[in-house]
Amino acid sequence: MHISINRIPAEGVREDAVYDPKCLDMERFDLQVEGPIAVSCFITKVERAIVVQADIHCRLRLACGRCLEPF
Repeated sequence: MHISINRIPAEGVREDAVYDPKCLDMERFDLQVEGPIAVSCFITKVERAIVVQADIHCRLRLACGRCLEPF
């Protein structure tokens, strides 16, 4: 998701995107993303700062820290 700071209106902007986890280089031995990653965010400018409130949804398969069995 690329957002031009100059194009954020005073009232803020909502952006939604869906990512393929294979494109994000997120491979780890203890965590696997199963399916797409959905991102919904609201972006506002506050004085000289950018504020991003985001919801991220995806299915994860994790490994137990003790026995490494997936759950």
